[in-house]
Amino acid sequence: MPGMDGAEFTRQFRAQPLCYDVPVIVVTIYEDRSYRYRALEAGATDFDPPPLNWSTVYFSDRRIKDGNEATQTRRDSLQATAS
Repeated sequence: MPGMDGAEFTRQFRAQPLCYDVPVIVVTIYEDRSYRYRALEAGATDFDPPPLNWSTVYFSDRRIKDGNEATQTRRDSLQATAS
């Protein structure tokens, strides 16, 4: 992205009130381990380094969705118990 890398985008995106829990998968050309840490520290949910493998991106997405569904089920259960 011109003028901004994925870590900076993630940092700015996470600063938006409605975006704090939206999953962000950083797909990048950077192989540097320190960049991976910067992206994750900025709030990335996952990081897919080169070489890009679409099956890895798919499974990252699937894992995130499964985790979100499990979290929602726990929230629903807690709300039902509290009522």
